[in-house]
Amino acid sequence: MHVAAALGIKSVVVINFPEPEKIYLPTLVSTGQVEEEWFYPQNVHLHQDGEGEQVKQATLQNFKRAFNGEIYPFWSDKYLPLIHEKLL
Repeated sequence: MHVAAALGIKSVVVINFPEPEKIYLPTLVSTGQVEEEWFYPQNVHLHQDGEGEQVKQATLQNFKRAFNGEIYPFWSDKYLPLIHEKLL
């Protein structure tokens, strides 16, 4: 996943923690959330155990929807320039 992100390859990533209700994307600043550095904004994240407001459960239907660009972030790269932006 890290290599794919470094090469600009969009990925569908299955995660199992933290709880899906606690994940809000994109993660652009440190919030103290567990493993937040793994939530690259160009990836689609699916959760193994359930779903939250922005993260859907990893089902066959949701994999198809993710590959079709129908699940957030819709293969968008609009937030990528903000990663290196200094925040006041």
